[in-house]
Amino acid sequence: MTRETGTRAGVATAAQPVSILLVGANPSNAAAVMAAIAGHADGPCRIESVDTLSRAIGSLAICTADVVLFGDAPDDNAHEALAQARRAAPGALMLPMDATQLGAHGWLPNILRHITSRKTADAALRVTEEALFEEAERARVTLESIGDAVLVTDTQGRVTYLNPVAKSLTGWLGEEALKQPLTKVFMIADGSTSEPMMNPAVTAMNEDRTITLMANCVLLQRDGGSIGIEDSAAPIHDRNGNVTGAVIVFRDVSQSRAVTRRMAYLAQHDSLTGLPNRALLTERMNLAMSAAHRHRKQVALLFVDLDHFKRINDSLGHGVGDQALRAIAERISGCVRKTDTACRLGGDEFVILLGDIDGPDDAAHIAEKVLAAITTPLRISGQTLQVSASVGISIHPGHGVDAEIIIRQADAAMYQTKADGRDGYRFFEPDIKTDGPERRSDNRPTGVP
Repeated sequence: MTRETGTRAGVATAAQPVSILLVGANPSNAAAVMAAIAGHADGPCRIESVDTLSRAIGSLAICTADVVLFGDAPDDNAHEALAQARRAAPGALMLPMDATQLGAHGWLPNILRHITSRKTADAALRVTEEALFEEAERARVTLESIGDAVLVTDTQGRVTYLNPVAKSLTGWLGEEALKQPLTKVFMIADGSTSEPMMNPAVTAMNEDRTITLMANCVLLQRDGGSIGIEDSAAPIHDRNGNVTGAVIVFRDVSQSRAVTRRMAYLAQHDSLTGLPNRALLTERMNLAMSAAHRHRKQVALLFVDLDHFKRINDSLGHGVGDQALRAIAERISGCVRKTDTACRLGGDEFVILLGDIDGPDDAAHIAEKVLAAITTPLRISGQTLQVSASVGISIHPGHGVDAEIIIRQADAAMYQTKADGRDGYRFFEPDIKTDGPERRSDNRPTGVP
């Protein structure tokens, strides 16, 4: 026979009911147990009553009881009953069913309250443990699935955790990284100088604040490779606010840095020849003129325009013309020092910036070298091309102190060279016109390069 009682008014619990097994209980004892539970138990109770030991053993095999009360079982020896019951339910409380102890002042109500309290505490602990497990599982899944690398260290600088991305980027796989020194697993250096950099986790813990990784930081991988990384490190605290370690979150930015460098390069270089463009020329001219002023030197600008180059494009196609421009760009670059700058402004126009020269003779010497290099026949796609150029030269500070003015003066001198017959060079003179539209209509007939 099984019966279940409810809770006392105002008492609620998430615990399982207290399970009581009555063995060999006479009607008066069974009634006393029910009365004690009804008046003094603090939670739900489940009561089962059997009349023999064999049935008690069978019941305990199916459902373990919290309390086993022994009465008068006609076919059982008391000691043997207790021994067998303990083997069947080792966690149950085994007690004799003494009617004098079942009332309000007996031990049964106290025992029931104690068991109910314990079950309630156990239920609350299970709820807490489940909540902690779910929280830990969410954190684990998040760390395992995010695209950033996460590395954790203790206060002694030993690695305690790496997520899959961190393992992949560092080259430390499996459990081999755990307890390793952070400086061994997470080695970083300055991408420009290759000098070792201070580990951000150490700084984050020492200063107790979030630290952003320095720009141009590279991670030295276990296999000897390196990748650009960026992000931050932050201290980890316990509930009292004490630093217990640090977490480093980083990502591979090698590709984005390469794209940035490429975009910066394209912004300052000609896409066809790879030479610096006008933007970089102006920047370098300003630097060269400042250096010349400090060292009492001069700067020369040579404006080079190919003669009749339009005829090559028209007769042989722009493909051949582009190959010829690349070849001429290489020849021009070969005529100057590494400290000088050869640029392509567009079309068939090139500019050479000569810094730190003693005077016009140095510029004239380079102009002669460039003209000789350009007029050497070119062999392009089975075609032999003969190209010449006209060069105009302007000198700083003699002809001006502004970069744009110097460029316009050299351009004007170049057009004067074309007017004089092409295939040569000429220095700027005050009587040469520098007004672009008028000069072009006067000295360069329409359609003639």
